[in-house]
Amino acid sequence: MNSSRPLRLLAAFALATASVSLVRADTADSVARAAAIVQRVVELNQQYSAYDIELPAAAPIAGVTGKYLLPVDQNGALTEWAQKALQIQAGNIAGEQAGSAAAKGLGSVVPGGGLASGFLKKKGKETGAVAALGGPEFLKKSSRLSFDNVEAYAVYLHAKLGKSADYSKAVQAAIALYPDLEKSYSASVAAAYETATKELAAKKAEADKVKATAEAEKAKAAAAPSAKS
Repeated sequence: MNSSRPLRLLAAFALATASVSLVRADTADSVARAAAIVQRVVELNQQYSAYDIELPAAAPIAGVTGKYLLPVDQNGALTEWAQKALQIQAGNIAGEQAGSAAAKGLGSVVPGGGLASGFLKKKGKETGAVAALGGPEFLKKSSRLSFDNVEAYAVYLHAKLGKSADYSKAVQAAIALYPDLEKSYSASVAAAYETATKELAAKKAEADKVKATAEAEKAKAAAAPSAKS
């Protein structure tokens, strides 16, 4: 019997388990980050609530040709990959423990195990959430809408799901798949609120101007008979 075969099998198992575990750990971190973002957006809602603003959102691309896949469909329901991301987050602790045990086991029986462990961490970061969520084909197959612009992506999620019970879940799934969204999400929503506020103020100023002009014309017309007499 070839004695190297069990070692190769153990190495393959440890690589797969540890890679998914590391992705799970990264994904679990996104829960806290998403919660912080949602809290920030809630604060923005409160800040602008006096203006009664409903954010306009750009229409998404129908299909998966856009760079950013939405975690919801046309009806606002979570996609299959978004649900999977949430399941991975929920199972993070068990997965993290299993991955740690597998990596330690590999290091104890495989020559160069320490190097292998470092490779596993690197591999986990390289594959990222895409691999953990089933790969690019599954992501596209289970998506219905997308965006090319990350700012429009964020504003759409907030405008369409901000009052939904699934809002936080959608943001968690989105950040798990697109880590760069964490840095821009709340800023994109804040910028959209700022723009909407300025447009609302401009419309109000124009309406006030029209009203003032109409009142002036009315007063002028009312004063005309008196002037003639």
